[in-house]
Amino acid sequence: MLGDEALVSTPLPARVLAGHVLRRWPLVALLGIVGLAVGLAAAYLPEPTYRAEALLAPAQGEELEKGLGALGGGVGGLASLVGLMPRDGARQAETVLLMQSRSFAEAFIREHDLLPVLYAEYWDAEHRRWTGPLAEKPPTTQSAAAAFVENLLKLEQDAKTRTVRVSIEWRDPVVAARWVNDYVDRANELVRQRELAESTESLQYLRRELERTEILETRAALYRLTEAQLQRATLANVRREFVFRVLDPAQPPEPDDIYKPKRVLVVALGLVTGLLVGVFAALIWTPAPPRRAGD
Repeated sequence: MLGDEALVSTPLPARVLAGHVLRRWPLVALLGIVGLAVGLAAAYLPEPTYRAEALLAPAQGEELEKGLGALGGGVGGLASLVGLMPRDGARQAETVLLMQSRSFAEAFIREHDLLPVLYAEYWDAEHRRWTGPLAEKPPTTQSAAAAFVENLLKLEQDAKTRTVRVSIEWRDPVVAARWVNDYVDRANELVRQRELAESTESLQYLRRELERTEILETRAALYRLTEAQLQRATLANVRREFVFRVLDPAQPPEPDDIYKPKRVLVVALGLVTGLLVGVFAALIWTPAPPRRAGD
């Protein structure tokens, strides 16, 4: 009995294990083929997803900010009131956050009427109605925006170069590239319009202050602020790429430039998984002993 227990607890040599596997190679090969077939199905049956991306760089005029920084401490209070103090890239950071916000994505989806595109499998274009599980509860722009920001949109910032890479993943490469470019253009335009509105309000405030004050030093400071504010308004009027300059606009990826699924990786993973399962099955499978003639 003690000898039997010692025999059971002793690990089998690698040569013996390899012999088990080689004697049952048809089983290993069969499961390897099954794994390969599963990998091929997982790689080629789903509709491929493409990724289009654009590279952006800050576009704000540094000359204007340097001039504002040199206005002096006595003007700093007034400058901050009219929104003219240097912001050290704060506008770019705010615009990135704006592009990542659900409200901005919601407005983009509504503007381009993207609900039927995002949920095309449930949209009957001929009768203009929702089908399947969305027939009773159609999707909302709020839920679509949340899914868009979380699953389709990506923004990556480089702290050293201050560049921003905007990408969108979608089934149609042409549509993905168009969405990226439109998304960037809309962000630039929205911030530009806000800047124009703020400049108009600030100029009105400065003019009122000029009418009320008679102190020469204060009037001189107000004139300088008014000039800087006019430069700011002019910049917003003439520069369409107000916050970000597009260094490399999004282009439709080539048909074979598939982002997901990674077909080679998926097929290889299926094959390796099948072979490993086959090896494991060969090691643990013990055929039933043959029956004796009298049994």
